[in-house]
Amino acid sequence: MYKLSYHAQYERSERIVYLMTEVGLGEELLTVMDKGQRVRLFDTGVALVLDAHEDVVVTGYLAS
Repeated sequence: MYKLSYHAQYERSERIVYLMTEVGLGEELLTVMDKGQRVRLFDTGVALVLDAHEDVVVTGYLAS
C-alpha cells in the first residue's frame, strides 16, 4: 500500500483519483531511479513517482 505525499494528496488529488479509479495500476513492469526518485511504470501506462527510500507517492501520470 502506498502513502501519499502532501503534493499528491492535496495538489494533484484529482489526477491521482482518476488514475486509480478509471485507469488502475495493473501489473508493475519496471522501476527505475531518476533524479533521486523512483519511477514505477505499470502495464496500464500509469507512472508513479515515489520517494527514493519509502513507498510514498510524490506524483503520478499517464506515461506518453
